[in-house]
Amino acid sequence: MTRLHDNEQSWNGETGHIVLPMMQKYIPDINLPHYYCAGPPAFVKAMENMLETSGIDSQNIHLDEFSGYS
Repeated sequence: MTRLHDNEQSWNGETGHIVLPMMQKYIPDINLPHYYCAGPPAFVKAMENMLETSGIDSQNIHLDEFSGYS
């Protein structure tokens, strides 16, 4: 959910940046999944850095940057 302040619908889910504690809350073993990150280059790079510094195997990280918007 983005732009919560512009939306008239209520939202009770997570908000904020995706960080390791948030992932650990929902994923019992963060090393098992494959992670697919797609979006603006800055988002993809931030996710890649967070996953790699969390010890995720680089073979389980898949990235796709969509340039041309922010």
